[in-house]
Amino acid sequence: MAASCLRGLFGALWVRNDAVNSGLILFLSVDPDAPIGWARLEDGVIIGTGAEWDGDALDLPVTATVPAAVTGIDWVTLPDLPQAQRDSAAREMIADRLIKGAAPLHIVTGVAEDDSGLRPVAWIDEPIIEDYLARLMALDVVPVALVPASLAITAPDGASVSAQIGTETIIRGPQLAFAADPVLQAALLGESVPTALTERQRDAGLLRVAEAPPLNLIAGRFAPKRSWGIGAGLGRQIALLAAAVVGLTLLIPHVQNWQINRAATKLEAETAAEAASLFPGSGDPASQLKAAVAGRRGGGAGFLATFAAVSNAVSSTANVELTQMRFLADGTLETTVRATNAAEAAEVRRKIEAAGFTVETGAKALNQGRVLHPIKVRGS
Repeated sequence: MAASCLRGLFGALWVRNDAVNSGLILFLSVDPDAPIGWARLEDGVIIGTGAEWDGDALDLPVTATVPAAVTGIDWVTLPDLPQAQRDSAAREMIADRLIKGAAPLHIVTGVAEDDSGLRPVAWIDEPIIEDYLARLMALDVVPVALVPASLAITAPDGASVSAQIGTETIIRGPQLAFAADPVLQAALLGESVPTALTERQRDAGLLRVAEAPPLNLIAGRFAPKRSWGIGAGLGRQIALLAAAVVGLTLLIPHVQNWQINRAATKLEAETAAEAASLFPGSGDPASQLKAAVAGRRGGGAGFLATFAAVSNAVSSTANVELTQMRFLADGTLETTVRATNAAEAAEVRRKIEAAGFTVETGAKALNQGRVLHPIKVRGS
């Protein structure tokens, strides 16, 4: 029941992020009065383009490109952190590269381009973003993404290419993306001449932008505010989920006790079998084994006292359980503590030692996201 409730709840809260089959790409201009270029996407292909959008196809998801002339692009290496953390780290990393510093800028990181975490980072004045969003809102457009036009084409490895995006010619190269400018091109590419992309190659980059934007400027304080209103149907699902969680929470201690009792019963049976094998002619092999061990002073505190110390330490520590146990003839109790983290396992060890027992730890391991901590417990 809990699993079905989870599927129903999560299905209601999140929409699948499938590839975009139909959509509209708008090419914004620096000039607010200039026409807006467009490209129409249908069934995964560009079916039409134009230099002046007439307001058609507003029922489709809209992706807009922001002119390269008003955005800066660089590349940084960052791990796959949450968006806000990546953007904050990028702000610190590139602050010294910007003439006026990073404080007045909107800075956003994009999708990693390789396994090292190399990803584009874009910066733009916040008033410019506000102006573009206001322009689009005036046209009844709420874009799903604002993408720097300089990232709207893809560059082959080790090559520099160029293509027309909106009213700009964009040049892309290895960790380079900028609007074509003779001075800048000479400084960044030297005598190398970018290869002009074919229309088909350019469209491939536009499709990629619509389906999986490499960087979306609608982030941070410009990200849409989510509504958490709950309808009647979703409210019932949440109530069922809450009931299932409460039921599972109440059941967990009983299951743990059952596991401990089962392990203790198994351990007693193994001890009795070992005693019978050592003293086959004895009428009470268990007592004879206990006496023999005690006589050699190798039995420690005995199974019951040792097990009680371990059991008390585990039951009084949250999120901890025993996965297996074995009591040796010399009085050593071997077991494995399964915990959420190393601190919880260390707390169990501290409690056992506080009860007067010595604890020897083995090599820790991870299993299904939890720490497996083998220990050997022995009393004096």
